Amino acid sequence: MKKIFFISFVFILTACSENDSHRFNNNSIEEVNIWNNFTDTLTNGLVISFEFPSYETDVYRDGNDFFIESKTISHDNTNKLGIFLQKITVDKLDSLIFYNKNKYDFEVELRKDSIVVNGEKSLRVEYINKNTNSLQYRIVYFVKKDVIFEILDCNSDPDFYKKIINSISIK
Repeated sequence: MKKIFFISFVFILTACSENDSHRFNNNSIEEVNIWNNFTDTLTNGLVISFEFPSYETDVYRDGNDFFIESKTISHDNTNKLGIFLQKITVDKLDSLIFYNKNKYDFEVELRKDSIVVNGEKSLRVEYINKNTNSLQYRIVYFVKKDVIFEILDCNSDPDFYKKIINSISIK
């Protein structure tokens, strides 16, 4: 009987213990933001690093492309943000933007502005569905050593997007 009581007690303690993403206080849940740094070396020798929320996402690498994806499985696309290396010259950037615009079977409006990535001015393009006036995705085009990085955001939370963009470092 003492063994059963002890095992039950240990089980309850384990089940009620604090995890990495939530803190329990007075019958409410407080979200804990735990961000980790991801650093890796690309095949061309450039080193990329950025922060990501480890409590809800993972980083996957496929060649020179990086994906920040949701840990939870859902019916929709779990890719929250992607960083892609394009081995094209800077003068081909307009062609790349035009290609991305024409991927859809509906009219897309482009909204362009600048944003600072890695301490340098970069081009941000938002792809807006003209029919619904909704954001489809945004891409930041960042140039480093004649290589274009596409930072693709699939309409994620604005705070999530800003924090990752501000943390990107490519050397």
